[in-house]
Amino acid sequence: MEKYFVVFLIICTILFFTIIQLLRKNHLREKYAILWIFIVVVMPIVFFSEPLVEKISLFVGIQYPPTLVFIGAIIGLLLLTLMLSVIDSHQTDRIIALAQKIAEIEEKINGKKTSG
Repeated sequence: MEKYFVVFLIICTILFFTIIQLLRKNHLREKYAILWIFIVVVMPIVFFSEPLVEKISLFVGIQYPPTLVFIGAIIGLLLLTLMLSVIDSHQTDRIIALAQKIAEIEEKINGKKTSG
């Protein structure tokens, strides 16, 4: 086995256990942990299966197989960015709604103090 294969496998293993540790300490939510574990498991499979990448790239019509890996990574990053944007939008809406509720409660409290 080549030295870079071993190094890559060690990096993936460290990432996997880091994700598990972050999940255990509640620094990472389950839905994100599933995504990251999927990525860490798929990376070595793609890395170690050159014939599979070559067959898929020829089937798709890509002449240089590593290009398929980069295209897959770019698409994955775009999907991750889209997912995080949706989550950010949802959280922004929730923050606005909560700020409005706080303002209503403060208004009720201040109204009772002035009338009382």
